[in-house]
Amino acid sequence: MRLFAVAGSALLAGGLLLLAAAPDYALLLVAVFLMGCGGGMLDMVLSPIICALQPERARGGAQLLHSFFCIGAVATTMTATWALGLDFSWRGITRWMAIPPVAGMRRVFVDQLPRMAGEKRDTARLADLWRNRFYQFVLAAMFFAGATEIAMAQWLPAYAEKGLGLSRWAGGIALTAFRWVWPWDGSAPLQLARV
Repeated sequence: MRLFAVAGSALLAGGLLLLAAAPDYALLLVAVFLMGCGGGMLDMVLSPIICALQPERARGGAQLLHSFFCIGAVATTMTATWALGLDFSWRGITRWMAIPPVAGMRRVFVDQLPRMAGEKRDTARLADLWRNRFYQFVLAAMFFAGATEIAMAQWLPAYAEKGLGLSRWAGGIALTAFRWVWPWDGSAPLQLARV
């Protein structure tokens, strides 16, 4: 568990630092790939760690942990938008964003992690897991769910800027404001379709 937590934080921080220094598009793609791998590893290991830390409040702890994805996305978008408005370099902003994963990696080294429930039992072999049809189905579902989420995150700001004629700044925070401006009565898709 510790290995994956440290590796995820290291990949995330390393990807951010590579992104800040990338001289071309190819290295930019490598940096984003590393950040995605690191974020995926952390998403995989942090839930069981949180649940093991407070087993009596495991459900609430896991929900709070996953809510920080949204909180982090909003905080990152707003902070970066504010910093860019003050003429900070995007490369400098990216370097500063590497500090939280490095701090998290340091905490994993220092703190004692709880014993996981699965450590007491025999675990499935990876080869057997890959042959399991249900595992293949769940893996594919997770891939397509993630792809849908990322597509929305990438598409909405560009659509707000190009399709709706909003400024680049407004397009950048469109995803952040999406939850607050999108009514849940079903009327918004019709209104957007008419624009």
